[in-house]
Amino acid sequence: TTRSFVQSSLASVQPTTSVQPAAPVQPTAPVQSAATVQPVAPVQPAAPAYHAVPAQPAAPSDLTPSPIHGSTPE
Repeated sequence: TTRSFVQSSLASVQPTTSVQPAAPVQPTAPVQSAATVQPVAPVQPAAPAYHAVPAQPAAPSDLTPSPIHGSTPE
């Protein structure tokens, strides 16, 4: 019985394909034009600030005390 129901439902969907011609609305969406706003975002140029973070240069400092600590027990 379920198969019969699905077949009937599918048959109704076929004539509904008339929605395909509406596809041209997608390219007309103003969202594509808004995509240019992404590269304009001031967040990209701010990326270098992440590199300037003093956390990176501090990493080597953490390594320096490591070997020194090992020499203390010696």
